This record gives sequence, structure tokens and C-alpha cells, in this order.
Amino acid sequence: MIEHAAAAASDRLSLQAGDFFTDPLPAADTYLILDVIHDWDDNQAAALLSAVRRAAPPQARVLVIETILADVPGPDWSKIMDVIMLCFPGGRQRTRSEHEQLLDKAGFRLERVIPAMADVSILEAVPG
Repeated sequence: MIEHAAAAASDRLSLQAGDFFTDPLPAADTYLILDVIHDWDDNQAAALLSAVRRAAPPQARVLVIETILADVPGPDWSKIMDVIMLCFPGGRQRTRSEHEQLLDKAGFRLERVIPAMADVSILEAVPG
């Protein structure tokens, strides 16, 4: 899979295999974290984001792409995903506010949330 992904890389994109929790992360203009934060409990998610923050230069951006948990009563796809994440990997879906708190704890400031296709949103944050 890495070989296939590397073939899509260009002089403006580099792919870095590794472990967020143990490997040093490279300095980059933008970090893309897609459907990863929901795999972890709050402490591990904050540790992952903190590792990114330690590597991120002052002008860097982090784009966290996740399903945002609806914070209003009633049925919602995000609530079904929350139960699934709790049962299998031990993670959880989070509301916008919970994502913002995690980012803040890791040293980022949430700038905006961009709704996207397929029931996900892009949370754009900068070092704060």
C-alpha cells in the first residue's frame, strides 16, 4: 500500500510511514489526519495531536478529517459510529467542541470546520 501511495507523491507531497506515538514526525506545511483521531481515547488522541504539534512549524496547518458527532438529540449516523468505535478499537466519535478541546490541549487553535461529502468534516487548525 505504501508503494502505491508513494507513486502518487510528487515534489510537493511526501509520505512518511511511522508511529505517531514513538517516531519523530517531520516538519511540514500541512498535516492531514484522516479518520485516525476517532480510533483513540481522549488521552491517546491528545498525545497524537501533541506529537504533530511538536513537529509543526509556526505556520503549519493540521487538517483533521472526521465524522463530527451530532450534539443534538435524535438519530444520526455519527451516533451509530460512536457505538461502533467504542466497541471495536476503543475510540469514539466527538462533537465539534470535543475536537476543539483536544486540539487546544495539544497546542492547536481550531480555525474552522468545513463540511465535506460522505458525512465527514475537515477541522482546520493552526498552532496556537
